[in-house]
Amino acid sequence: MRIGWRDGVAPPLVSAIVVAHIGYLVRGSVPFVQDSRGMAATGLVLGRAAVAIVDRGAFRGTWGAAAAAFAVASGARWRKLARTRLAGSRAGHSAH
Repeated sequence: MRIGWRDGVAPPLVSAIVVAHIGYLVRGSVPFVQDSRGMAATGLVLGRAAVAIVDRGAFRGTWGAAAAAFAVASGARWRKLARTRLAGSRAGHSAH
C-alpha cells in the first residue's frame, strides 16, 4: 500500500475538527463558531471533506465497521448536546 497525497490532506481536516471541538468545550466558542449548531456544521463539513478525499476504500472491513459505529455514536452525542443547549437557551440561561 502506497502513501499518497490523500494521506497528507485528510488528517489535518480531522485534526481541525478535534481542535475546534476541544476549544468549543473548553471556552464555549471558537473563531467562526459561536453555538452548538455551528460546531455541528463544522464537524459535518470537515468530516465529509475528509471522507471524500480519502475515498470509500478506507471504510471497508473491520475498520470501516468501527468507523461507522463511532460516527453513529458521535452523531447521537452531538444531537443530545445541541438539544441540551437549545433547551437551556430557551429557558434563559446557558447549559455550560
